[in-house]
Amino acid sequence: MQSPLFDMFLCHNSADKAAVSAIEAQLRARGMRCWFDRHELRPGSDWKAFVRAEWPRIGALVVCLGPNGLSPGQLFEIDALAPVVGPTQSVVPVLLPSIASDVAAHEVVPEQLKGLIWVDFRRADGDPLQALIWGANGENPHIRLSVGSYYRDADGLEDDALRTCLGRITKEGHHRISYQPQATEAMKDLFRDPLNDQNVIRFHDGVSVPITSYGPGAVPQDRWNKDHIWPKAFGFADNATAHADLHNIAVADAVHNSRRSAGLFYDRRLDHLEREMEVAPERHFDPRGVIARACLYMAVRYQGVDGDPELTLDERAHVIGEPHIGSLETLLLWNKLARVSRAERIRNDQIAERQGNRNPFVDRPDFADLIWYPV
Repeated sequence: MQSPLFDMFLCHNSADKAAVSAIEAQLRARGMRCWFDRHELRPGSDWKAFVRAEWPRIGALVVCLGPNGLSPGQLFEIDALAPVVGPTQSVVPVLLPSIASDVAAHEVVPEQLKGLIWVDFRRADGDPLQALIWGANGENPHIRLSVGSYYRDADGLEDDALRTCLGRITKEGHHRISYQPQATEAMKDLFRDPLNDQNVIRFHDGVSVPITSYGPGAVPQDRWNKDHIWPKAFGFADNATAHADLHNIAVADAVHNSRRSAGLFYDRRLDHLEREMEVAPERHFDPRGVIARACLYMAVRYQGVDGDPELTLDERAHVIGEPHIGSLETLLLWNKLARVSRAERIRNDQIAERQGNRNPFVDRPDFADLIWYPV
């Protein structure tokens, strides 16, 4: 399942821009990527054509309703985008806090959106911002809160103490599965294409291929096999538990698998002072976050306890057979660059059901800096 480049499109009346800007700032603070006209529309461009072209890259149409009513631009956006909502997209009406408290919601929500659940920012109870995020990306905050107890023992820790704690947490409950056939069968569900349940999506390029085109070894590029993100040649070639750990296996084609082989991960931008902190606008599919969080997981799950391999992230030159890979700095950068997608969260939940443990860096990406770069 691919993640959209933007989480939501903020459809609003320019007269309400101040209120919408305040909400947009709060969303950004929670890691949401918002398509907001003042940031995205280039002067002189055909905005209607641009909006239509951008829509496939956006997760949700957020219709902001204020005291100034619907503008002609909003009417165009609703009429142009709402009818073509895809299976993984949504439309969320939002009542801005600037609407008078005595105005009933049904008087403000337009007729074509009245059948949808709206978010009311005038309410003092609850968390309307979190409700909006739920509506946009499908992540139920009430379910997510229950995951927090999984990391209770890690509260307040950092550096080696946090790494050790997460190692114990992820080791407990982890039951070993077989690489063949269990891991293979798991891939068919973990990377299933939400738009075509007969296909899986390859993690490295986002291409959807038939589930039946699985084949180990050297197979054509339009097929798929299992790829260890942290290469098994670096520390766990003979360890059955790590070899079949679902948090480190992804769907890829054999050409990528062979080319990737035992190479390191390196971002050339680290050679320069200026570091890009957003995914390039033209990049619809970005595997860097998946790569980073899989490697970070392996480094905390396998710490040499009770016969486990001891895996380390560092900047040293790679030597086949030695249990370390890098670049650590690159992986930490990628963890920031490519924010956790809805697909990753769903996959983490599914792996927890099958294997009994979770990837802490999907649930809490901030753990990475607390371990390797504690404040």
